[in-house]
Amino acid sequence: MKIPGKKRKLLSCIGALAAATLLLVGCAPGSNESGENGESATLTTAVVQIPPMLDTAMTTYTPTGWLMRNVVEGLVTSDINYNVKPMLADSWNVADDGLSITFTLRQDVTFHNGDTMDADDVVASMQRWTELSALGQSAIPGAVWEATDDNTVVVVLQERNSVLLQMLASGGANIAAIYPQEIVEEYGTDPIDDFVGTGPYTLEEYKPDEFVKLKRFADYSNRTEPADGLAGDRTPTYDEIEFLQVSDNQTRFGGALTGQYDITLASPEDYSKIQDAPELEPILNWVGSLYLNYNKKEGAMADVAVRQAVNTAIGSEEIMNAFEPSPDLYEMRPGIMLRSQEEQWNSDADADSYNVNDPELAKQMLTKTDYANEPVTIMAQQNDRSAKAAIVIQQQLEAAGFSIELKVVDATTLLKQREDPQEWDILVYGLNSKLEPSAMAFFSPDFAGWTNDPTITQLLKDYRGAATYDEARAMYPQIIEAYAEYRAMTKVADWTDVIAVKTGLESAPVHDSQIVFWSVPLLD
Repeated sequence: MKIPGKKRKLLSCIGALAAATLLLVGCAPGSNESGENGESATLTTAVVQIPPMLDTAMTTYTPTGWLMRNVVEGLVTSDINYNVKPMLADSWNVADDGLSITFTLRQDVTFHNGDTMDADDVVASMQRWTELSALGQSAIPGAVWEATDDNTVVVVLQERNSVLLQMLASGGANIAAIYPQEIVEEYGTDPIDDFVGTGPYTLEEYKPDEFVKLKRFADYSNRTEPADGLAGDRTPTYDEIEFLQVSDNQTRFGGALTGQYDITLASPEDYSKIQDAPELEPILNWVGSLYLNYNKKEGAMADVAVRQAVNTAIGSEEIMNAFEPSPDLYEMRPGIMLRSQEEQWNSDADADSYNVNDPELAKQMLTKTDYANEPVTIMAQQNDRSAKAAIVIQQQLEAAGFSIELKVVDATTLLKQREDPQEWDILVYGLNSKLEPSAMAFFSPDFAGWTNDPTITQLLKDYRGAATYDEARAMYPQIIEAYAEYRAMTKVADWTDVIAVKTGLESAPVHDSQIVFWSVPLLD
């Protein structure tokens, strides 16, 4: 299906924090008109880092999810208020004992290869996701997915999980994607690279570190509900989306100012320039929070008392002011969920231990530990806000009596070395918001940082085993208290991406930490 109007190119950039940030950059409309009436529309995206892997079951790298949610879909998704909504499942029923959920599938849903989705496809995909994904392994270990007929799937759980639907609704990392059964069986435990999904776009080409090209799926099986967050109508606006790896910020923003690009995820330093430029408007995209992640497996940070000393030394405002030129761009708040989620998740249980900013007290605390001035390695990603934050964090910790070595590496190296506990002690990076707190990667003993606390483990088990979602939510303050006592992480502040859009694109929707690409409007 063609979209009337001029052919337009929109470049975007996925900014690679360790949890990484999607950067949008676009070419000016009308630069490549097709035919007399210019009927084709192309959304070209340039990214700071093309994800090294696109299989959402095999990586927690958030930009992989942001990109692939255009291609693959799950049983459920979320609306703008983070409520669970249907996608490939039309309805579901949770058993009274909470140990099984029955999903009634949509009928006549077409895969990109022309096959019709059925229960066998869902069972194969979800069993793989359960066994291979970090989220599946921690959320429903030992769960078994079964087909009772062509359009009905049951998941049988070893233990109740009252927030499983929220986990399955994620549009970020670890999307529980549905593929054809034969694709799942072909790749098994290896990363999939034949991405046959049901989404509004097909994956046409992919080359790591260079580009990804998506194409409108003409036979897309759309939902009939109005678009709402990631739920409902997903009619794609553009015929094609191209993601190109473009890492230089000056190139991106210069193109936005000259009209070469339609949408640019700009550097925070460019925020005032965007406000002053008559041809541009800013969109603030609250993506998540900046954290210090501790190596709790070995080294100095394996001692909780040392971690608490680090937490006491940290001053959030000084860190954020080092790279955020406006208070509009960050917010200092305790807790691990975003302000937009406060209706469901709200607690000040860790308020007393947040933003303590007392290096002298931290120094006193340190003298009561076994820390002997051995170098502490802080790792951060180059060409990223976390690298600027790490410089200030280094200064704050040295003032508290620590010996610090700063290690700044590219995104690919960081993703590799964060899995090796001998490479780092403190990892500075952004973590994106999740639909519910136990999905935060730092609670997993298998995620870099290696949280292994019996109190947290039992609390998460009780939380997921609550009789209802509301009962689970009521346990959030206890989880936060345990998080703070064990000092799983240190939160610095919530932060936002700054997206510069050409006038006419300011209504581009944002949800679950990034622009909803299929709904980006066409320029007049």
